Amino acid sequence: MKKLIFGGFFLASIGIVLMGCKKVTPQAKSEVNTNPSIENNQNQRLQVNTALSGAQLLIIHNEIIINPAYKNQDDYDQFPEDEIFQVADNNLQFVEDLGSQNYLTSNGYREDFLEMVHYWYSLEGSLTRYQDFANLYQIDENEANLFFQTIEMNNSFSQQAGLAAVGPCADAVISTVLTTVGAIGVGGPVGLGIWLVSKGWSTYQLIKNCK
Repeated sequence: MKKLIFGGFFLASIGIVLMGCKKVTPQAKSEVNTNPSIENNQNQRLQVNTALSGAQLLIIHNEIIINPAYKNQDDYDQFPEDEIFQVADNNLQFVEDLGSQNYLTSNGYREDFLEMVHYWYSLEGSLTRYQDFANLYQIDENEANLFFQTIEMNNSFSQQAGLAAVGPCADAVISTVLTTVGAIGVGGPVGLGIWLVSKGWSTYQLIKNCK
């Protein structure tokens, strides 16, 4: 019986060795990408195809402006106010310690997110605002949706709280609201920004750090 088992293992071993020694046909040179620039060009075409034009950015922005769903605050009424305030306060503290953009980056946002925001406001009054923005920043539909929600949140928040829409305080608002939305897991930045202002959060916590 032992000889039979040993013989089985021996034959299996020979089979494995033969399989391992099987000749592998090399890939034809014509099938191999020997030019790194080809792959780079393909990646560039992919980026260009997914990046939105100025006209597409305008459509997304207008939808956010006119659609009341983005301003919905009901999602936050299901939580105790103190709990949301605590999350916002904690995030604001991280913003003050790390910096607005650094904290956004640590939470998975683009490293140039606030730079994009600043550039957007610098184009105010330009008839080619959306295309100028698209020429400098290539963003896809999801990024554009988040970006313009952020812009509308910042516009509403700064107007109601009496703060400048551009500057360190606005950056702190944006970073705090976006990371708080992510922590809560419901709603969006426009609704949360309006909710926070309506509950007086900006008065007792944020404004004192911005003026």
